[in-house]
Amino acid sequence: MQTETTILIGSSKESICSQLSEALQAAGFRVHIATDLESCQQYARLEHPWFLILDSEWMGDCTGGVPEALGRMTGAMEGHCMALYDPQENFYFGRARKAGIVDFVAYPAPADLVVGMVMAHKSKATEAAAPTEPGIFMALDHFQNHLNDCITKARSQDEKVAVICLSILAPYGSQDSSGGVPQGKRKELESWFHATLTRKLSSFLKIHSNLGIVPQNLRWSWARSDRALLVIPDLKRIQDVAKIGACVIEAISDAPVGIQMEHMTSVFAGVAVCPGDASTGMSLVERAVAAGDRAISEGNMALTFHTDSMGQWALERLTLEESLHGALINNEFRVHYQPRLDAQTREILGVEALIRWVHPQLGMISPVQFIPLAEETGLIEPIGEWVLREACRQNQEWRDAGFDPIRVSVNLSPIQFRNSALPEVVQKALTDSRLSTDGLELEVTESMLMNNPDETIRTLKKFKQMGLKISIDDFGTGYSSLSYLKQFPIDSLKVDRSFIQNVTTNPDDAAITTAVILMGHSLKLNVVAEGVETESQLAFLQVLQCNEVQGFLFSPPVPADRMETMLSKAGVSPDVT
Repeated sequence: MQTETTILIGSSKESICSQLSEALQAAGFRVHIATDLESCQQYARLEHPWFLILDSEWMGDCTGGVPEALGRMTGAMEGHCMALYDPQENFYFGRARKAGIVDFVAYPAPADLVVGMVMAHKSKATEAAAPTEPGIFMALDHFQNHLNDCITKARSQDEKVAVICLSILAPYGSQDSSGGVPQGKRKELESWFHATLTRKLSSFLKIHSNLGIVPQNLRWSWARSDRALLVIPDLKRIQDVAKIGACVIEAISDAPVGIQMEHMTSVFAGVAVCPGDASTGMSLVERAVAAGDRAISEGNMALTFHTDSMGQWALERLTLEESLHGALINNEFRVHYQPRLDAQTREILGVEALIRWVHPQLGMISPVQFIPLAEETGLIEPIGEWVLREACRQNQEWRDAGFDPIRVSVNLSPIQFRNSALPEVVQKALTDSRLSTDGLELEVTESMLMNNPDETIRTLKKFKQMGLKISIDDFGTGYSSLSYLKQFPIDSLKVDRSFIQNVTTNPDDAAITTAVILMGHSLKLNVVAEGVETESQLAFLQVLQCNEVQGFLFSPPVPADRMETMLSKAGVSPDVT
């Protein structure tokens, strides 16, 4: 009967056996040492240890196949077998794997590394019916195969793969007179690096993969004793490489584990991304190593990308994303308002609420930059709700001040629109602001409507039952059919600005704009033209009896106080009596 506490070490190397035995016993395991193959086989047959750590010297070069006695012994371990091999000698991983050995560690092996890998096996053994799968640590040949598999998958799913190369640099004062690192100090550094990576990196990856911060199939391996490789698959965004890389560097850059160094050892990281930097696993590793070497030569303690422009872009996006998380809390968002006017009389009928971000260091940031980030990170829902509540509050404030009632329109994001709780969110914004439903209009895009039209109709009907107006924004850029359009309970079509821009010079844009206006009128819908910038464009729209217009010809989006001034000048003024 196997137990999960007994480990058999088979090796004639006394120093290796002593170090491993001490570390494993400290971790709570029972350890038996066999110094020759015969006694190792006998113990395995009689005592049935749970785990076997075997010196590769007993396997020879495996050119003639694994010795029969060894094959029977490793086969009985049910996959819980590790080989310690000398990287300076020939060792055939393939034949060793066929013998049942699943883990490989180059010696002199740091005891912490071996303990960490054994603990990973023990953790998996305690999971009911858990399938056998590679650990987070992989031998180099396994790692290369895994990397190639990740690249193949990424190509088919339009994703990216990155390799991070982690290196150490001796602390100041550790060099000898020639500028090199003394052998004793180098061994100490390498031992520290192994221990740190084994304990901290393995723990970091397991925890963060469970939390969804890093991919589940992220793996790492040793490239050599002072250099480790980390593959990050399933990437959709370049900035995620920078995020994971920064976390990894932070995780392993704390005080040394169990070894007192004269000074803190520096950890450097280079990264290469596929596609972009390389197209094969081997070349991707080479680029990551080159980036790591450049980081060392430049003294750059941050993540260094192989391609500078890619690194700059990723870090800028990551910085912006991190700032975005605190923007709501720090009250950095503003709502600007752009008037919607009667196309014939130029009377202001309503305003569209548009979010702006005033970054404390970067100043005004365009929505084109931060809205996609908000959608990627899931922040678009709290940000969208804030815009809704602020727009309702401001409109009611104008009404309380005595201005004639106007309607404020608020854009909904696709993520907001798919949230079943959205009607309750909208109702709460109205209730809290005391704004009646005639003061709010919700804008959705044409593509949002066509994503699950039946569910869309049900959602829109809830809004109509509340007494709200609904408009389709950017109309003409999607693929909705007239038959579906008739089913949607909507009030307005907003002709996309891309058609209005050249409506007086491009016959195709003129034809599309004319068709949309006529179709809208035939369906008894209000038609709004966006992006009106010239009097000639306005004249064209007036001839077609377009109902409302909006654009820079009248005003760009402006803060609430400037919008209030425009309302006063337009003849919509507060009651002064």
